[in-house]
Amino acid sequence: MTEDQRKDISNGIFLCANCSILIDKNNGVDFSTDLLKEWKEKHEKWVRENLNKKPTQKMSEISGE
Repeated sequence: MTEDQRKDISNGIFLCANCSILIDKNNGVDFSTDLLKEWKEKHEKWVRENLNKKPTQKMSEISGE
């Protein structure tokens, strides 16, 4: 991956402080690129499905998480 690709927003994943430390501290050994991309795709799908819902509408759940 080039430096520009690495910096690109499409390569970004926004995590809580605890998860980001777990991933960064061990250079991704326990968290493969595929797993992180899967998390990102699931979350972005959840956001698209639930964004702009009224408080009275039921939000969807991310499978078991």
